[in-house]
Amino acid sequence: RATSSLNALKTGLTGHTVLLPTDDAELYEASLLRHLDAIAPVGEAETALVQALADTEWRLVRIPSLEYGIFALARIEFADTFNDQPANLRPGLIQAHTYLAYHRQLNNLSIQESRLNRQLVKIIKDLANLQSQRQQLKQAQLTQAARQYLAANKAKKPFNHKEFGFEFSMDQIDRHAKLIEQQEKGFRAA
Repeated sequence: RATSSLNALKTGLTGHTVLLPTDDAELYEASLLRHLDAIAPVGEAETALVQALADTEWRLVRIPSLEYGIFALARIEFADTFNDQPANLRPGLIQAHTYLAYHRQLNNLSIQESRLNRQLVKIIKDLANLQSQRQQLKQAQLTQAARQYLAANKAKKPFNHKEFGFEFSMDQIDRHAKLIEQQEKGFRAA
């Protein structure tokens, strides 16, 4: 059981451990920070998805080096296997023999790569949906604030956006209110 629990650590493509002992933790951290800066997540859910995105990409980047490692080790392992063949044929024979000898491992890497690519697409989709919902909610709240501002102006009453708990500046609310007025004038004219 203890041995099987370490299976995911062999390649670092599955399981909870993203960084292997041989990985560059600073490089991983820099990659994560680039994602956080570029995407600018808001809240725990978006931040968790950005973390999952960075982790999945980190795992995907590992696959080519694992494939290369298999072929490099096999070149050493099978270096003397085809000495009876012409020198120009040996590299191709060793590569074919490597594939036949390690097809299970190479196939597993291909399966993991496909799984990780599907996972990456899902994370990106989920993140986009979450950010879209957040933007729609923010836009609805801004419209609500602008409409309350317009109603207060019409009734010649003071409007304090902080009373309503809005996180918008008065400048944002005023600009949006003017946009609403323009749109309503356009609808009436049409």
